[in-house]
Amino acid sequence: MQEKKHWEAVKWILRYLNGYSDMSLCFRSLDLKIQSYVDVDLTGEVDNNKNTIMFIYILGNTNMCWALKL
Repeated sequence: MQEKKHWEAVKWILRYLNGYSDMSLCFRSLDLKIQSYVDVDLTGEVDNNKNTIMFIYILGNTNMCWALKL
C-alpha cells in the first residue's frame, strides 16, 4: 500500500514539473560565485545523542539550496 502512495506522489511531482518545463533561471552577472556555509551543533541533545546540521548554497545573491536536519 505504501508503494502506491509513493507512486502517486511521484506522478504528482512529474505533472507539477511538466507545467513549468518552459521556465528557467537566468543570471545576468558575470561575477557569479558559488558559496556554501555549514553549521553543525554537536552538543544539541546530549541525552538522545542527536546533532543538528544546517547548510546553505548561494549562487550570486540567490539561495539555491538549504537544509536543516536533526
